[in-house]
Amino acid sequence: MFRAKISVNRIQKRLNYLFVFFCLSTPAISFAQNNGLHFYGQETVQDKRTSLDLTADEEMCFDGDFELSFDLYFTPKFRDYYGYVFRIIEENGHNIDLIYDQKAFNTQNFKLVIGDKFSNIAFNLPEKLLFKSWNHFTISYRKEFDELVFTNGNQKFSQKNAGFQNSGCYKVLFGANHYKRFKTTDVPMMNIKNISVLDHGKLKFFWPLDEFKGDEAFDRIGKRRATVENPLWINAMHTNWKLVKSVVITGHPSVAFNQQKQIIHIVGPSELYNFSVGDENMVKLEYASKRDIAAGNQSVYDQLSGRLYNVFIDQKKASYFDLPSGRWDKDFERPTRLTKYWHSNKFISKADSALYVMGGYGQLVYKNEVQKYDLNNKKWTSVKYKGDAFNPRYLAGLGVTDDGNTAYIMGGHGSITGEQMLNPTNYYDLIRYQVKTQMFKKVYTLKSPENDFAFANSLVIDSPAKSFYGLVFANNKFKTHLQLIKGSLTSPTYQLIGGYIPYLFHDIRSYADLYWCPELKKLVAVTLFTREDNNTEIKIYTIEFPPNGLGIAIGEARFPIHNIIILTGLVCLLIGATYYFYKRRKIAQTETLLSIPAHNKDIPAPKQYQTSIHLFGNLQLLDNNGDDVTKMLSPLLKELLLLILLYSMRKEGGISSNKLDELLWFGKSEKVARNNRSVNIAKLKGILSNLEYCNLNKDSGYWKIDIDFNHVYIDYFHYLQITKEQNQGTKQQILELLKVLQRGPFLSNIEYDWLDDIKSEVSHKVIDLLLNYTTSADTVSQPEFIIEIADHVFYFDRVNEDALKLKCKALSQLGKHTLAKNTFEKFQRVYKAIYTVDFEKSFQSIIEA
Repeated sequence: MFRAKISVNRIQKRLNYLFVFFCLSTPAISFAQNNGLHFYGQETVQDKRTSLDLTADEEMCFDGDFELSFDLYFTPKFRDYYGYVFRIIEENGHNIDLIYDQKAFNTQNFKLVIGDKFSNIAFNLPEKLLFKSWNHFTISYRKEFDELVFTNGNQKFSQKNAGFQNSGCYKVLFGANHYKRFKTTDVPMMNIKNISVLDHGKLKFFWPLDEFKGDEAFDRIGKRRATVENPLWINAMHTNWKLVKSVVITGHPSVAFNQQKQIIHIVGPSELYNFSVGDENMVKLEYASKRDIAAGNQSVYDQLSGRLYNVFIDQKKASYFDLPSGRWDKDFERPTRLTKYWHSNKFISKADSALYVMGGYGQLVYKNEVQKYDLNNKKWTSVKYKGDAFNPRYLAGLGVTDDGNTAYIMGGHGSITGEQMLNPTNYYDLIRYQVKTQMFKKVYTLKSPENDFAFANSLVIDSPAKSFYGLVFANNKFKTHLQLIKGSLTSPTYQLIGGYIPYLFHDIRSYADLYWCPELKKLVAVTLFTREDNNTEIKIYTIEFPPNGLGIAIGEARFPIHNIIILTGLVCLLIGATYYFYKRRKIAQTETLLSIPAHNKDIPAPKQYQTSIHLFGNLQLLDNNGDDVTKMLSPLLKELLLLILLYSMRKEGGISSNKLDELLWFGKSEKVARNNRSVNIAKLKGILSNLEYCNLNKDSGYWKIDIDFNHVYIDYFHYLQITKEQNQGTKQQILELLKVLQRGPFLSNIEYDWLDDIKSEVSHKVIDLLLNYTTSADTVSQPEFIIEIADHVFYFDRVNEDALKLKCKALSQLGKHTLAKNTFEKFQRVYKAIYTVDFEKSFQSIIEA
């Protein structure tokens, strides 16, 4: 019997780790796994440093053995690294701290502190691990031996006589904190993800920290809430572009990139600006004399010679900058008319130390010239290329491989004849150019998109992955935006990724480019716009690499067979784990039903559905097989679905075509809006075909989704049924409402202007129903239930005074006075942060109210 128990515990523990593995690996299948929380530390003022409290609502309590693990790496390129990674504080005040001190004399930078003494657990990690990869840390307590065991992924340490109680409750804090005498603002510039807590070998909590915004994080097991101050979510860093510099320069500057030093050079008529992407610092160098640089000039940095060149193609001139003298080696003549080579592409070939310039546009003519400037003999020649057609174009993207022998040109705008008046169009072909053979080879042509786009000037080539990154934008409008695109170098597929960059486009006044910083693992975007006053606005943006995908790939997806084998194996493991947990849960449920009081047995079990749509928490669609098909929805389709679904289920009974056009295609002509609507309605019907008993139609003259609620579960419909009666609410109603709310607030990760009123209505109804119940119910006999109600009110209103009174009084009734006081103090901080004034009532007055 004893052996059997040991075996089951081992299996349970392994399956717990398997669950964490799937939590980590599943997002990586759909897009890059970029979860985690960046902590602002010593390089930031104290008020802006990051704290993570896993025990904001209540402490973690264990009866003996427990384990805390997480992944960590330090943000590189900062001067000072000192502070608390975590603090674990027992209810009796006993503390366990992990501290990092880069100036430790014995080179053991990480130190584990127990109480007010250093333990014998101390170690160092090599820089290549600490600053360039995630490191898995684990601290576990073994009650039988009163021993702490710590691992850092490579080494294992232990400390006897840890001093914990046989059973106790703990505060668990990462980074800065404001907790009693343990408060600190000493934090290293670090990143944390995948925090898991095990109780007797069983996974109890798991925070992947995969949020995009907000100051809360929820664990995947029981939705336990953690709070964050001054967060910078790594997911957001890989999704949203960050504006790091904005500057205005007189005239017509151009930009170049020094990849080795990760410096953007901004070449102006009177000065050179050097912007360091690493420390986001800009330095201005005055020229010895002012020079004429005309609109349409371009700049390029030669990594081989270390020279910065400024080029004006019309005059066949390339000038380089001499840093010691602060001079350019030659000047340009004052042009008599605008350039004939707007937005031409360029690259420097390592194969023959030459600058190549391709295409361009000017004087109503698109170009397909290939011009070469030999950097050694300083001569220009026209290249007589061979191979497939290189149609005249501009607004294409060009990237070159590391060896400098192969250039890829993607897309552009032009015409077969080169004449602007003869059927100009956007191109979507990928063309490869070989320097040594001077030959063009067409690789493929993308299917024409629904909305045309052109490219920023450069592509970033990822040769090992056989892919490229570029920036695309709508070249048929002035107020547009840039968005990152990831494409294949071998097959006609691409994916739009990352957020938007505002971009004003007028081809003779605008320019955009994309660069890659390998050491910093960032992509950099630069935009230029010359205003009518002859001043040019230059903006520099960065995004962490790899950027997050926002939708499914477009084109012919090819899935290697070895990936299918791996995924099949993972699915088999998951099925086995799910079956095991299912059996254990059924046993546990049976045992629970045998032991619970009889008056609870009348609560009906929720009906099980395969097909469901969840609107509370994150939007989720499960098809007839229970599979998640949410990822099939593009951002536009997601909004279209919610509009029709919500208008169908509410009193409106559907939504008109005119209303859809007004909300989704405002400013478009009637024809364009109608075409867009028809295309996207068809796409949405295709996705809904996976959800049986959900039918999108316009039979009544309004677009609506007919749903058989006997076969499809929609939590918002269930919510409407619960709240339709205007009464104080029965306990059964409240229990059903809490089941709906357990995934989180209504559409918590979605923001639309038209949705604000609906969200507000839901919040008011939920709060009113929950609080109305407490006015008539016997709150004294059910303090745990009252705490749960108060917590759900706080989800919708963080400074609700009624919820504060309910929770503090219930916690005090349970004897948890410390938690009650912590709840009050946290409420005070949030109240002041929102209203900028102190909460005037005292803790005692709240308890006695």
